Amino acid sequence: MKKYTQEEFNNFEIDKNGFKICPSGIYTSFNNFEDKCIFGKNSYFKENSSFGKNCYFENNCHFSKNYSFGNNCVFENKCTFKKSNP
Repeated sequence: MKKYTQEEFNNFEIDKNGFKICPSGIYTSFNNFEDKCIFGKNSYFKENSSFGKNCYFENNCHFSKNYSFGNNCVFENKCTFKKSNP
């Protein structure tokens, strides 16, 4: 699976509805994501990641601890989340 850089992320296609299309991959090189992103299935994110509102995550996405999500984010089946430290 491809590991994406911030520069590659910045250049992803934006669809006609204003959503950034993010292919399946590993997004552990950075941890701040804007509003209206659609992430492909089996994508991985590192701890302390922050996602803007209206993000969409396809099946089997994996999240490390200490993440935050904006309003109206949607998660498909079998997304996994690690517990945050107290």
